Amino acid sequence: DRFKPSFPDEARKDSVDIGIVKKLEDKYGIDVLLKAFGKLRDSRPGERIRLHTVGTGGKEAELKDLSRNLGIDADTTFYGAIPNSEVPGFLAGLDFFVVPSRLDSESFGVAAVEAQACGLPVIASNVGGLPEVVVDGKSGIIVPRDDPEALALAMGRLCADADLRAEMGRAARQNVTDRFDWNRNVDTM
Repeated sequence: DRFKPSFPDEARKDSVDIGIVKKLEDKYGIDVLLKAFGKLRDSRPGERIRLHTVGTGGKEAELKDLSRNLGIDADTTFYGAIPNSEVPGFLAGLDFFVVPSRLDSESFGVAAVEAQACGLPVIASNVGGLPEVVVDGKSGIIVPRDDPEALALAMGRLCADADLRAEMGRAARQNVTDRFDWNRNVDTM
């Protein structure tokens, strides 16, 4: 119930906001996301696109350096850790969510489910359980792991099409209510 759509008024937004909530560790592919965001920015000059990263971890300094080296630091914000109770509010400000994990140990993808519950399309890598929780082409887009180019293309597709984002966002919410509702899962079990 805490994770639900807010659907901001697209006409009032001056940017496309992309986000992730993950530990800043190698397994979650934040470096891949930063490289892809750099490619995206290069391919869409003049457009206001921002990247929002929530989390802390052992790679934080390295990832901030990478952001500076790629020249995307003006449009990339690292927020650090936030309490789980604040995550729905963070997600409400996004247009879509990205989970570029690189290891199959991403067994379920809670962050991807929470983002979808908030009505956000999710771009996720094809590792572990992520392709099971994100319906490719419907509630989001599945991309190959460790592929900044493919990730940049998928992000560009969603940046370019507000109608597609809205359609996938509605499908994402439906995906979660159909497949991951707590009460339904209890009844099924």
